[in-house]
Amino acid sequence: MGENKWRSEQTWPISDAKITKYYLHSGGMANTFLGNGSISTIFQTKDENPVHYESDPSNPINSISGHSLLGGSADQRINEMRKDVLVYTSSELKEDLEVIGYINAMIYASTSAKDTDFFIKLVDVPTDGIAYNVTQGGRRGRYLKKGRSSPEALIPGNIEKRNIELYATGYVFKKGHKIRVEISSTDFINREINPNQFIDLSNVTKKDYIIAKQTIYHDSEHPSWIELPVIPKEHKRVYIEWPFGNGEDSMNMQIEAKWNEENKQSPIKEFDGKLLKAIDA
Repeated sequence: MGENKWRSEQTWPISDAKITKYYLHSGGMANTFLGNGSISTIFQTKDENPVHYESDPSNPINSISGHSLLGGSADQRINEMRKDVLVYTSSELKEDLEVIGYINAMIYASTSAKDTDFFIKLVDVPTDGIAYNVTQGGRRGRYLKKGRSSPEALIPGNIEKRNIELYATGYVFKKGHKIRVEISSTDFINREINPNQFIDLSNVTKKDYIIAKQTIYHDSEHPSWIELPVIPKEHKRVYIEWPFGNGEDSMNMQIEAKWNEENKQSPIKEFDGKLLKAIDA
């Protein structure tokens, strides 16, 4: 995505991807895209004020596209005007940045609730200012320590480290664009609403909803970040045509021809019926 081209690779994840941390920064007002939230590869060298917001399950953030069957990329700015959405934006990119692979994030957060959710969204902001979602992920508090098999209530006020896995992606952030990260605690209808209580979720009604007071930290002791697998400029790129038109054989032949032409390697042979592997001469 980003270049609207199909790519072929010999390994997954891509072996020479450079895992790059982008740290969250703020002067304490990252609420909405008009706030002072930012991201950069610079580690926190001084303490920065945490950011606060309230999450009300009775007024959830409505999903705008995303990972559902009706998903895709769409303008996120309506949600980014809400005070319960934190927005962190990079400076303009000086060159194209290609990101391919698994996206991971780690945030330090506390809550007033005994259960709550945190969602992270990776966003592309072109020069016209529109905010296009790229990928997203989330983590439910009750499963933070022991997983789904042993839910456990959160301790209100405790600062907890939350590792959040986002869906894998292949995306080119173009020169002049900005990288953006959103943090929120609802994403309805893509995700079910958390009542912000440690109760049986199968019997929840709106009467169970309570407001959770959330805090995100990004100081030198609690550095929150998102990790992007950046593909180096010198990486060999093989572009192919639409891979699904005439079945797998058509795609395999395209890949073989491209690799032979662009990389001057020995013929690429079919491996295990599906995978392709370059065989040294």
